[in-house]
Amino acid sequence: MPITFAIIKERKNPPDRRVVFSPSKLKQAAAQYPDARFIVESSDVRIFPDQAYKDAGFEVLQDVSQADVLIGVKEVPIDALLPNKKYFFL
Repeated sequence: MPITFAIIKERKNPPDRRVVFSPSKLKQAAAQYPDARFIVESSDVRIFPDQAYKDAGFEVLQDVSQADVLIGVKEVPIDALLPNKKYFFL
């Protein structure tokens, strides 16, 4: 069963447009780790639009709670943390 990684929307205030992986780098990561699954949380703030991730072949979802590991730039506010999930902040 593959591990699912989600690129999460940044929720800190003021908003941060940075992202851990550009669509092309996420595509490289997916090619390097074919047993992993990568999804992207929809974001109206991110420097790369949702469509860029869709065009690169990734699912863009409103709800990424199915992911095993959530990856973001900054820490997630406590009220937005999903229980029983692993988080990485870069």
